[in-house]
Amino acid sequence: MAAKAIGSRVSGHEDEDFFEVVNDGVSVLQPGTYQINVDLQHSQPRVNYKFVFKVWHGKTLLGQCSTPLRTKKEVSLSLLEMRCQLPALAKLRVEFLAPGFAFHDSRIVLRLVQ
Repeated sequence: MAAKAIGSRVSGHEDEDFFEVVNDGVSVLQPGTYQINVDLQHSQPRVNYKFVFKVWHGKTLLGQCSTPLRTKKEVSLSLLEMRCQLPALAKLRVEFLAPGFAFHDSRIVLRLVQ
């Protein structure tokens, strides 16, 4: 999910100074305030669940999404938008928790605000 968001810019070369794709997430290379948007398309769960996904910085929970914004033809869209202060080398990870699977059209968008 993270690699697609970083590579989606026109060139992507300027992002190398701010972000790095790591094993199971994205690292921010500079401290600052970041805008984080997670757009997760996933299968419509057939059973109850507490959370669709959670966003982590190491062991710290930054945010979570408990219900999809909409569902159309058994495809659900769940969104989370937030701003947070992150230190240099902070590793961000999105944990998908709902039953079913996430689609390739899902993305995480990171933007350094200051």
